[in-house]
Amino acid sequence: MRIHILIIMFMASLVEAAVYRVSPTNNVQAVVAKLKAGDEVVFSAGKYRQRIVLNEIRGTKERPVIIRGDKGAVIVPKEQDGILIENCEYVNVSGFTITGAWRAGVIIWYSKHIKVENMRLKANGKWGLQTCLSDYISVIDCDVSGSKREHGIYFSTTDHPVVENCRIYNNRGCGIHFNGDKSEGGDGMISDGIISDNIIYGNGEGGGAAINMDSAEKMLITDNKIYGNKAGGITSFSEDGLHAGAGNKIVDNSVKFDKGVGRYAVQLFGGSKNIVLKGNALQCGRGPALEIDKSSLPGFVCEDNVFAVSGRRKVILLDDKWLTKKEFDNWRDK
Repeated sequence: MRIHILIIMFMASLVEAAVYRVSPTNNVQAVVAKLKAGDEVVFSAGKYRQRIVLNEIRGTKERPVIIRGDKGAVIVPKEQDGILIENCEYVNVSGFTITGAWRAGVIIWYSKHIKVENMRLKANGKWGLQTCLSDYISVIDCDVSGSKREHGIYFSTTDHPVVENCRIYNNRGCGIHFNGDKSEGGDGMISDGIISDNIIYGNGEGGGAAINMDSAEKMLITDNKIYGNKAGGITSFSEDGLHAGAGNKIVDNSVKFDKGVGRYAVQLFGGSKNIVLKGNALQCGRGPALEIDKSSLPGFVCEDNVFAVSGRRKVILLDDKWLTKKEFDNWRDK
């Protein structure tokens, strides 16, 4: 009898899920406000002028709430953001183009287990996507470009972030910026992220690295193709957070700059300890290929990398001393 009751309850839960379809002429916010676990709302093709606000929307792991745009669903908000996700859990957002927002294409605050997938976030005012005090945020297969004032993707005090298979390009600041900002009320660190299989290029005209980690620890940075950026490549340091991140793995990436361009390919500063740098091709147009300070040497593993700097034989900058790879290894072995 108990099994039969459980089956009936499960079937009832499936029946309760609803699918809504909206168009630009509908009151979209009225539909979104009533979503519950398992519900889906599909946005038909067209231009949406209003910001979409998801507040206190809670799905489950098995039954997430789905917000999906058909091909041609474009949000051009009159307000500061395209989509605001606040105090939500297990929400999947996909399929939209968002452009022209004064602040961000997508904002995620105080939320968990949010997936942003197959989105095009272009020419927004400050950020393509920004998070704050949120965990388990995944950005998958998105195109993030042309942020006018700052970064493509900006994770602030957000643990377990994931960025995979994205194209992140021509943003004025960083391609991806991590900020473990201790002033925001968290622990001052960003932990346990995965940044993999992305193409990141043309960022940093206003400064900032392609992958910029301020107090980010235990991060896996792997299989990214990074080229043609204007300032930095991959960096680990501490400015706003509790301390520099330890235990980051930077593995099998390609970082290449145009001739005469680039502050560094990889930079490890401020006590970024126990870093694994392995299997990377690091070519800077101005240099260095690797910039590291002595406080970041403890636990540093450096294997099977290719270092190159246009017009230079010495490719590594240790504090203020330029070294060849052999000189660097000899210095470390002493």
